[in-house]
Amino acid sequence: MGTGGGIAAEDLGIKYHRGKNTLELQFKIVNTSPGHKPLKGHAVAVLKGSHLEPREWRAMPAVGLSNGRPSGRQPGYRFSVSHSKAFTQTMPAPKDLPAYDAAILYVFSSAGELLTAREFSVDISPSAPE
Repeated sequence: MGTGGGIAAEDLGIKYHRGKNTLELQFKIVNTSPGHKPLKGHAVAVLKGSHLEPREWRAMPAVGLSNGRPSGRQPGYRFSVSHSKAFTQTMPAPKDLPAYDAAILYVFSSAGELLTAREFSVDISPSAPE
């Protein structure tokens, strides 16, 4: 489930910076289409925890979730990629940061069509080392 529509999501990592109370998201989008025709769209990461209800999951950037999934109609982190591109995004952490153990990176076309989604293991908790 990591490749589709000529695009792949790779190398997702997330860090909690306690001192700044921020979440830092890193990921890479790879254009896998023949001839590497430039692709444009947007990406949304959804942080989830095995002990959390979908309503407690968090989207980066902050977009609405329906049953734990972004619709694709609200813009995420925009991209334009010919080969591959790494991204780093930061946002404030919630005041009562729950433990997250997985993140799904959803990649949408500019029109909001889901191109691919890939789940990654993460370890985010208030007590996790920086």
